[in-house]
Amino acid sequence: MALAGCGERAAPGAVGSPLPEVVLADLADGRARALAEFLGQPLVVNVWATWCEPCRREMPSLERLSRAARAQGLTVIGITADTDLNLAREFALRHELTFVNFSDPDLARARVTLGIKALPETFVIDKEGRIVARALGARDWSADEARAWLETALGIKLAPR
Repeated sequence: MALAGCGERAAPGAVGSPLPEVVLADLADGRARALAEFLGQPLVVNVWATWCEPCRREMPSLERLSRAARAQGLTVIGITADTDLNLAREFALRHELTFVNFSDPDLARARVTLGIKALPETFVIDKEGRIVARALGARDWSADEARAWLETALGIKLAPR
């Protein structure tokens, strides 16, 4: 755990810091929405792109997590880095993604507010709006190990698969 000294700020997106205030366009309709509207519930925020092979590989298990965890109040959110929004929308439709996705072309906002360095990257946010865990790289969100990691980070029990 890194601690910031007096007068220093934690790095953007650091574990223990609050989810930064950011407004992004909803991928589905282009409407501006604040991530803050999802606070008060545990969140999994995944940053991805269609050109990212590990992101594409991870997406089906992220959708399964989203569907399975709704009953526990866990919400999955995606943020795509794609500049071609039609391609990102087509990807979401083809993979039958039911969770909300936002667009942040080239990560213009997320790179600064969340400190994104590579894709995919996933943030776990508790219901108080604090980042409690951060994962770089693709995961199988259906795997016992990933589910246990989420349960520990959020202090919740996910329904059995």
